[in-house]
Amino acid sequence: MRLRQNMIEIFNVLRQDEELLRLLTYRAENIDDDILIVTSERPNILEMNPSELYKHVQDKIVFAPKFDGLDGAEKCRVLIYPNRRRSTGNYLAANQEIFIDVLTHNSFSNDFRMETICDRLSHLLFDKRITGIQKVDFTEGGQINFNALPTSYTGYRLAFTFGSLK
Repeated sequence: MRLRQNMIEIFNVLRQDEELLRLLTYRAENIDDDILIVTSERPNILEMNPSELYKHVQDKIVFAPKFDGLDGAEKCRVLIYPNRRRSTGNYLAANQEIFIDVLTHNSFSNDFRMETICDRLSHLLFDKRITGIQKVDFTEGGQINFNALPTSYTGYRLAFTFGSLK
């Protein structure tokens, strides 16, 4: 089973995307404030020194369905973790599902941040040969139960599948 390698390959796509990192980091003043434009107040995140970048990415992209460190904090975070692994009828292959949860503090909601992050994740992953033996497919999405989230956060879960070798 190559689940660890599959997760690393998906993580590498996410951590190297400047647009996704900007969406997870910078707050817009209003709906017309384009946080994707590099300015002196909003520098290119991928140009941080390597140790700062590592810490920054580690805070924004987490490999577990956990909400630690969000109480009292105002941030956006992506949680990525494996879900079901189903047989394909071929003893060498399986369909692996992963969940990606997008969590956004309400202070980021004035520019449809959660929806924009979900769109960016779908753009980065859907119908791409990133890992496994076939293209990544989108299977479903839906709101995360508000009672399960930290106070002042909203969340949306995306599910993707791909073929993986056993």
